[in-house]
Amino acid sequence: MALAKCLECGKKVSRSALACPHCGKPEPTKTEFAKKKIQEKKDDSFYGAIWGAIILGIIALKSCDII
Repeated sequence: MALAKCLECGKKVSRSALACPHCGKPEPTKTEFAKKKIQEKKDDSFYGAIWGAIILGIIALKSCDII
């Protein structure tokens, strides 16, 4: 179990803690920058999946001579 300082109260907490047991801060070891990067990766994955589905749909339609 890796420990890090809580960004709110400065006490040691687990890096996997959902909230600081001392002050209650959600995700106590993650900075706002890190949270934003994680969200951007999720967004990129979602849009990549959408484009992949569109391309596969076009390929399937072409193979059936619909397009």
